[in-house]
Amino acid sequence: MRQLSSEKLQFAAARFARIYARRDVSQKELAELSGVAQSTISKILGDDGSYSPTEEALAKLFEGL
Repeated sequence: MRQLSSEKLQFAAARFARIYARRDVSQKELAELSGVAQSTISKILGDDGSYSPTEEALAKLFEGL
């Protein structure tokens, strides 16, 4: 399977943040639903955009939402 480029990962992370903002779910709840650590979710949602999540983490988060 082909890896996503860093640009596509950043796009997916930004898309996740927009969708997450519309949902009525806490980071803790999403962590339980997705199996992704709350600290990782917090880093992805951070304002500076410097954290680059893995494809696996993003896939789990989108599924959890």
